[in-house]
Amino acid sequence: MSGVTIRRNTFRGNSGSAWQNYTNGGCPTKSRNFLVENNVLIDNAVGFYVIHLDDSVIRNNTIVQLSYAKPQKDSIEMLVFSASQNNLIANNLFYTTTNPAVADLWVMHSWNSYADRQTFRNNAWFVSGEARWLWTGALVKGTFLNTYAKVTGDSGAVLGQVVSPTVDAVQFQNLYGGDYH
Repeated sequence: MSGVTIRRNTFRGNSGSAWQNYTNGGCPTKSRNFLVENNVLIDNAVGFYVIHLDDSVIRNNTIVQLSYAKPQKDSIEMLVFSASQNNLIANNLFYTTTNPAVADLWVMHSWNSYADRQTFRNNAWFVSGEARWLWTGALVKGTFLNTYAKVTGDSGAVLGQVVSPTVDAVQFQNLYGGDYH
């Protein structure tokens, strides 16, 4: 597929991915030139699951994880990449109140060496200070908040620590009422 636009949707409570692109590795071509923008992804097991997607833009999306999507009870992944390259991930807001001491929070998970072939710009991440992540298939040493900008090159990143599920670190209009402005 090529030239697909996914805009202004709400994806809520999926036990799998909120939005997923998967092209079989045996396929002679990958998906390319997607525009994924202005979507809201709420309480899904995985926010974005991107496999075999090239030359695309993922921007201005809001990903909020306040609880685990059923039947999922022990893991949340907000952004997963594999075998994808030359994508722009910009101006997205990632927010979770989950505590990785209780469950498995993989904030960003990249399976292989293509992770460094993405461009990350001006993304905002509000996560627990203990959040873990993978980059090129390996667990990054140090916390997500202390390593994200350096590893990804996202010098315009906004990074904030969520210290309590009852304190809105972003100051949304109504975090628990679903107004994420």
